[in-house]
Amino acid sequence: MEPEVSYKLRCELIGHQEDVRSVCVGDLGIVTSSRDTTIKIWAEDSPTSYSLVHTLVGNTKYVGAVTYAAPGLLPEMPNGAIVSGSFDGVVMVWDVATAAPVHKLTGHEYQVTAVVVLPNGDIASASVDKSIRLWRGGKPAGTLLGHEGPVLCLAVTEDGQLLSGSGDATLRRWAGGSCTAVYKGHTDTVRGVAILPGLGFVSGSHDCSLRVWSGQGEVLAELLGHTAIIYSVAATAGGRIASGSEDNTVRLWDASGACLATIPHPGCVWAVAFTAAGDLVSGCSDAVARVWSSDEGRQAPADAAAAYDKMLEERKAAAAAASSATAGGSGDAAAAAAGGAEAAAAAAGLPPGVKIAEAFELAQPGSKDGETKIVREGDGSIAAYGWDAGACVWEKIGTVVDAPEPGGLGAGPG
Repeated sequence: MEPEVSYKLRCELIGHQEDVRSVCVGDLGIVTSSRDTTIKIWAEDSPTSYSLVHTLVGNTKYVGAVTYAAPGLLPEMPNGAIVSGSFDGVVMVWDVATAAPVHKLTGHEYQVTAVVVLPNGDIASASVDKSIRLWRGGKPAGTLLGHEGPVLCLAVTEDGQLLSGSGDATLRRWAGGSCTAVYKGHTDTVRGVAILPGLGFVSGSHDCSLRVWSGQGEVLAELLGHTAIIYSVAATAGGRIASGSEDNTVRLWDASGACLATIPHPGCVWAVAFTAAGDLVSGCSDAVARVWSSDEGRQAPADAAAAYDKMLEERKAAAAAASSATAGGSGDAAAAAAGGAEAAAAAAGLPPGVKIAEAFELAQPGSKDGETKIVREGDGSIAAYGWDAGACVWEKIGTVVDAPEPGGLGAGPG
């Protein structure tokens, strides 16, 4: 077992207007995508800072998936490329040098949830429509079918094969256009998967657990500690694992299952990734991506770290005060901030028994035109959505309960 590690704040990447839904790293720096429909490229400019280089604009719906293709990996993109997937079912390929879209790949029926680039230059995209699509040179190159639920995550194995995780609670391995293995073990949706070089892979699930698997599909370890849905997983070449969760934390693990560190956040952690130097990048529902380092030479000045810790303490205190007020029967806002979705719904005057859905449930298509859902948003607000069958999207009808004031409880169970 590794000794406990101390990851501390290196810097904050501030620029997005809504949740940071995906992060990736490459030789160009850090790439972030957001619910605000944009993608941003950040370059390292000092041991403790990154600066914004480009903002990629062109998507019409939020961008939930992004990856980087190094120069030479995509034959038609000598400068390298960014590949993104968005809520409207579109895969975009962007030129890194010009920040312009080169290919707009359409074919998925619903939201694109994950994108990767295979060693042969093919792009693979996963979707809520239960399919994985392959693209080559801007054209369709195949479709992989087999999952019985939305396909929500992808990873490329060391030997160039494809791994996928799904709402059907399984992972699948694909090679030569066919499924070669099905891995069962999780009891709920598989939301994240990452490769552990020399060992196998690690998956994260809505069942609040991570599992470490051998390359042959044997479960080697179960990692327990998160108290809510795990949305993302990353791993280093040395076997260190990071997971991001709706419990507002990132956890660091070794492959044996030991938790090495817990990093609190002000909201739901949608995405995690490691840099080549071993620093951690997290994407949060407060619209900020953060870089964390265990290297003292790359950690933020003491006053910046103290300001972050103070912000978290203020949110914690506000949440405790709101919870106390709710217990005493006062305040709609307190109920919305601290009493959970059901309490907030009651405070808003919704009828008893109304089901409050979580935001991730909007990844599932509706069953009929006009179907409605009452949804707890990432910022703590509650909104009504209606299914537009013609456009194949959930359209926001309006806000039922406003988000807590700044300084209140962050997104997700705290």
